[in-house]
Amino acid sequence: MEKHKCDCGKQAVWVYMPGNLRDSNPYSCDDCVVSPENKIGCSCNWNYAKEQEGLPADLPQGEEGKDWKWVEFEGDDSMSPITKEDGFWVSLDERGRPYPCIEFDYDEDGFEIEE
Repeated sequence: MEKHKCDCGKQAVWVYMPGNLRDSNPYSCDDCVVSPENKIGCSCNWNYAKEQEGLPADLPQGEEGKDWKWVEFEGDDSMSPITKEDGFWVSLDERGRPYPCIEFDYDEDGFEIEE
């Protein structure tokens, strides 16, 4: 069977589960699912390293810069600046990228086009 393609033309292995966003293609290949410009990932994957009332700190495991990194963002029109001191960190995949939003599903074999 034929498989869904990413906008770049490669076989898609990720699909955005809520479906089409503004009539865009919900299917992405592994190279395109996280933009190289996106250094902080989706906030749904952020962890908080500071103690909160009644909760322990969620400290990262592994090597900083390889397995995880601090969420740092200079800010823009839609989001305030975030610094290391704010205490947010994100896990990184084997390519050193933040994982995509949890609303993406992954299938290493791709997604068949249903006829």
